[in-house]
Amino acid sequence: MADSVSETDVKNAALALVGESPLTGSNDDSTAQLHSKLLYKFARNECHALRIEWAFCRVRTSIAAHADDPEHGSYDYQFVLPSLCLRVRRLQESTYDDVEYPFSRELMLKTEGSSIKEYPVILANVSTAYIVYTRLVTDPNMWPAYFTKLVYTRLAIMLCEPLKQDKTKKEQLRSMYVDALAEAKAANGTEDCDVNEDNTNKDKGNNDVLNAAIDDAPQGRYIINRTT
Repeated sequence: MADSVSETDVKNAALALVGESPLTGSNDDSTAQLHSKLLYKFARNECHALRIEWAFCRVRTSIAAHADDPEHGSYDYQFVLPSLCLRVRRLQESTYDDVEYPFSRELMLKTEGSSIKEYPVILANVSTAYIVYTRLVTDPNMWPAYFTKLVYTRLAIMLCEPLKQDKTKKEQLRSMYVDALAEAKAANGTEDCDVNEDNTNKDKGNNDVLNAAIDDAPQGRYIINRTT
């Protein structure tokens, strides 16, 4: 079984890249502790929210239509999104439906007593909604190693300015992050498999890798296995 990874481990990995000493514990009142505590969640959330369909935080679920229909516009139904939903990837009408339907994400404001409640929703023209969405995973033990590296390199960039004010070091960290992002996209792309009617792998995972990295030029440095 792999060793567990804590938030402190991720912070210390970032600090090591910056050139700072590791945190000594929860009572550490160093500048490094203060800044890493402040910036950790921003780095983690930012990496989750990238325009990449991370496999490890992909969730499928049904969502119920809200009792109140949209007040105006071209959509007939609105659905309250699950907690920790960062991005809706697809909307389908049933678990066996391969057709994707259009939707719009909005914030529903509802007066309840003397206060106004806010609900993140999606609007659609289907009465039953099954969504695939990106969920924020807060436990680092649930992250694949490539994503952990992505988070701590991103955090290192954020920490470099307040702790070092070193432009050269910051550019080095940016380069490391670009490489980590390319590696993460390639690894994530192999988590899925496209098959034909005979359940034979059509592309050995190559299309998934290329699609995952299509908007990242540095990915071109990595060799993709091709069928012969």
